[in-house]
Amino acid sequence: MDAPVAHPRDVTAWHGASAVCMALMLVAAVPGWFAGAGTALFAAGLGWCGVQLARRTSPATYLRLGVCCLAMVLMLRPRDAGAATHAGHAGHEMAMPAAGPSAGAVLVALALLAVVVLAVREAAVASGRGTSRLGPACEGVLAGSMAVMLVGLV
Repeated sequence: MDAPVAHPRDVTAWHGASAVCMALMLVAAVPGWFAGAGTALFAAGLGWCGVQLARRTSPATYLRLGVCCLAMVLMLRPRDAGAATHAGHAGHEMAMPAAGPSAGAVLVALALLAVVVLAVREAAVASGRGTSRLGPACEGVLAGSMAVMLVGLV
């Protein structure tokens, strides 16, 4: 049997940043500077995932994290001034393309659903390896939430 592998701390930190940004997007209108800074942050996260994949450090974990970072970039990127708006969950205005979600957003949302499946699978086998199921379980919940938000916002 393989030695127990803990959920990497950097992955947990990236997931925490994603959760905070998503919560802010749901309860308040985010200013342009926040959207720009968030886009830059998660673009850097994509780069981090690329570096970790090149180093072959837990490739499946960083591939899943890369999908989550890509979703955050799509959700936070500055919106077109001509885009239609709709009231968000907290009553604020969110940019929404007039034609609905883009094909790219739908593809990333489908990839996020694959992340959910993989995270649930990892959580299911984690206890047999002697590792915590909390990290993968949180990853699955976060990815599922991202998929719903992504299709609704982009």
